[in-house]
Amino acid sequence: MEEYSVSSQAILNRLHSLHPKTIDLSLDRMYRLLDDLNNPHKQLHNVISIAGTNGKGSVCENLRALLQVYNQSVNCYTSPHLIHFSERINIHGKPIDESLLISMLSQVEIKNNGLPITFFEATTATAFLAFAKKSANYTLLECGLGGRLDATNVIDKPLVTILTKISFDHQEYLGDTLAQIAYEKSGLIKPLSPVVSASQEQEVIEVIKSKADKLSCPLYIYGKDFFIEECIDRCVFHLFDKHYTIPFPALRGKHQLENLALALFTYFHIIDTDRALEEKKIQAAMENVCWPARLMPLPKGQLHKFLPNNSEIWLDGGHNEDAAKIIKDFLLQQDKKPEVKRILLWAMLENKQHEQFIQCFQDIFDQIIICPIPSEPKSADVHVLAKIAQKYCTNVIPTVSLEDACVRVKELHSGERIVIWILGSLYFAGHVLETHQYNPSHL
Repeated sequence: MEEYSVSSQAILNRLHSLHPKTIDLSLDRMYRLLDDLNNPHKQLHNVISIAGTNGKGSVCENLRALLQVYNQSVNCYTSPHLIHFSERINIHGKPIDESLLISMLSQVEIKNNGLPITFFEATTATAFLAFAKKSANYTLLECGLGGRLDATNVIDKPLVTILTKISFDHQEYLGDTLAQIAYEKSGLIKPLSPVVSASQEQEVIEVIKSKADKLSCPLYIYGKDFFIEECIDRCVFHLFDKHYTIPFPALRGKHQLENLALALFTYFHIIDTDRALEEKKIQAAMENVCWPARLMPLPKGQLHKFLPNNSEIWLDGGHNEDAAKIIKDFLLQQDKKPEVKRILLWAMLENKQHEQFIQCFQDIFDQIIICPIPSEPKSADVHVLAKIAQKYCTNVIPTVSLEDACVRVKELHSGERIVIWILGSLYFAGHVLETHQYNPSHL
């Protein structure tokens, strides 16, 4: 072991270099590596697979909180991370500790023996090893990209497959139509395993239903078999012909009602059908939900020092058109003061649909400031983004860094009341949180 670095980051850096493509959808390399590791994925208990375009992490976090409030141990695998890689591998409610991460990564690196493997495949195998070593009652696996050929899709019989909202994203890998994307996402469905789906476009539902029927899987759909409605001070969860009063979701935005419903239905109809739904327990679970960079107001921190006094900052990592529409609806609902100026700090990866995202905010922002994503080779060129943004806002400024953007805001808006929205990328959101020195116990 002496030839290997004792830093998890050094091992991660080496794993990054083993395949020329960041994304190369295939299961052959994954099965080969898992076989060499004695198939740790076959040792996992009650696996719940989660795929979709938006909302996967939110559903996973809600379900984790529910399971834990009912005294079940839970392991979760999610991606990407915001600040520390350890966030991706959550063991019994906490990010994997450094010593265990080093041990698991080292085993993966040694067994792989320099063969081609994508970073996500190697780290997914690492998560399986860690989960096999630190066993839990339930294992939540968030699919990375797609489903059919995703590295997480090696579980023969998941307890349930959850499909969140499916929309356009990663078309270069998943297809140009919703039906094609749905086909890839529904590849996670396995014979006889129940499927719980968000409300979907009709062409998406048809693909999911066809796959579920073919594999004899019970299929439950939001809006048909269960749903949540919002009341004045509480919500009502409808489960077939039963009705339960529950608190609001912990996460902001009306779309989070549906994400919470997916978690509630999965728990009370599939995992623990004899358990009575208790409002106090749901409230306790909601108090334990923490999923940063989703319609998140930033508490006072380092970024505020660079900005005008009393600046309000909101952060969201959404990066596709559907996410933009959700953010816009929430933004307009929250901010109705005409004297307050709205400023967007925008960054995206180069392979995202920039125009489809930013056009949702036409005439919403008084100013758009473009930022690069540091240490990210696929960060979109700020001048390319600026040219696009100018179609939808008359005041657009490209900058060289987040700090530069904050300085510009302070120079141009000193003494004004402003609300800053930071949008476009989870990678950029992670950089923002790290700069802000945001560090809740979950991270």
